[in-house]
Amino acid sequence: MDMLSSRLWPALGGLALLLLGGTASAADCEGPPECCVTRVDQAASPLPTRVRLGLRVMRIEKIVEQDGNYSGELTLTHKWPAGGLRPSPQPRNAVDVVTSLDETHLRDGHCYRERRLVGTFQTWFRLRRFPFDRHSLRLNLEDRQYTPEQLRYEPELWPNTISVDALRELTAWTIPAAPHIEEIKVSTFAFPAEAPHPQLILVHIPVVRHSWFYMTRFFVPLLLLVAIAYSIFWVKPDDLGSSSAIGITCMLSIIAFQLSQADTLPRVPYLTIADRIYTICYILIAVALACAVLEAHWARSGQERRAESVDRIGRKLFPLVFVVACLASTLWGWYAKSDQDADVFVPAAPDAPAGER
Repeated sequence: MDMLSSRLWPALGGLALLLLGGTASAADCEGPPECCVTRVDQAASPLPTRVRLGLRVMRIEKIVEQDGNYSGELTLTHKWPAGGLRPSPQPRNAVDVVTSLDETHLRDGHCYRERRLVGTFQTWFRLRRFPFDRHSLRLNLEDRQYTPEQLRYEPELWPNTISVDALRELTAWTIPAAPHIEEIKVSTFAFPAEAPHPQLILVHIPVVRHSWFYMTRFFVPLLLLVAIAYSIFWVKPDDLGSSSAIGITCMLSIIAFQLSQADTLPRVPYLTIADRIYTICYILIAVALACAVLEAHWARSGQERRAESVDRIGRKLFPLVFVVACLASTLWGWYAKSDQDADVFVPAAPDAPAGER
């Protein structure tokens, strides 16, 4: 009996502490009672509870611009004083994400929670500068339980590290800097309107595209095709068959290059830098073909000198126009609507119905 009592009373005492201390149930919080406080009136430390978020990028398997998401494994950490409110921000842009690890520990008067998220996260891309673009992979966290007066997140992300595996697996991209908190704000939407508005923590993981992959796989062959089309101005004016065969072959090859590249990108309503370069190539090759047809007509009409003058002018202007047009279009695409939300249409907010005003 004495042995049974010695085991029963500590268990009952721990249960009483769990119930009276305003903590979450064992199903919701597996950790010390000091780290499981969820009720504001039972918090043992001063409010607002200061929470330090941290992020470790474990793996990024792939980035899919066409679907607007990325897949990988992220470890999210929380640090707050013991007896304070337990933070539990949830990823709002998660798609098919599972929590493979969720542990809470108490050390030196602070609670430490580690959550490992594995799955797919939605994000958006602005591709005007493709293939010289850089983006931010977003992790949008939402805290719907506490207001900033009750629980406040620190604006700096710490620890913020990147696993070597993430850098190895992300072959088409590179991560130039550590993740960071871009913004902490209060949502403009709450239901009902007078209810506490949730807090939003916007975490960004910067990524930069490897431009040299596209330079060597697409733009170097594209430059060679334009150079081959340039040879039209060196063909005799009366040899229309050879000129047309060169021009049409180059045109079809460029179309094939662009279609193979377009399969990896979303259908955006604007032109990327690559689209502008392709358009210039189309126009110049079409002009070269038109010149070849005109020269053949003049050659058959006995105006050989006139046809040869077109060749001489084309030999000088064609490469010059190509270089100048490519530079101008690249600069135009680089600086056009540098604001990432400039092309987003935001409709006017509707008026509330009479019964809801």
